[in-house]
Amino acid sequence: MKYIIIFGLLAVFLLLLFKRRRPLPAVQALPPQRHTAAADDAAAFRHWLAVLYRDQPQDVEAVYQGVAAQLAAEGETDWQPDNIIHFGTGGLLDAQHAFLVDWKDGDSFIDWVAEMAARFGFQPVWTAQNQDEDLPETLMQAAYPQFLAHGAVLYNTATGGDYYCLAIVPQADSADFEAASQQWGLAVRRADQPY
Repeated sequence: MKYIIIFGLLAVFLLLLFKRRRPLPAVQALPPQRHTAAADDAAAFRHWLAVLYRDQPQDVEAVYQGVAAQLAAEGETDWQPDNIIHFGTGGLLDAQHAFLVDWKDGDSFIDWVAEMAARFGFQPVWTAQNQDEDLPETLMQAAYPQFLAHGAVLYNTATGGDYYCLAIVPQADSADFEAASQQWGLAVRRADQPY
């Protein structure tokens, strides 16, 4: 009887040892996720628009669809900021919320800032020198404190080109705008520190 128990224990030990040495069955790979980087970028852009147009949410979808149509017309699928913030699609933004301007076009800058200011109920004050000689880089530094005094924050975005993109949000939305910009990958600065 003693030998039967020893033999049984030895058999169990060998069986466990054998099972341990067998290779584990192959793990099947999970199917690829349907979410793409382009879809994530498009969603981040839509969120950025929603913060930018928080006071006019009904316009978000129209702007988004306009940009999507423009990208499709160009054969593009890239929703990265560098591809969206340019004169082709940037012109679809409402100038009361954001606009693009050539780095040396001070006259257009003054006109578009006036549209932004009207949204916040004031008229910007410019010096005679501002109106005659200044470039957008100088003008945005003069406009910034005027907007801040009326509860709005003027932003300058990095474009990587020879033009500026300015955006405006109520001061209460500035943290959300900065977070949405970062999430989308758009570098922004308050306009008193132009790029």
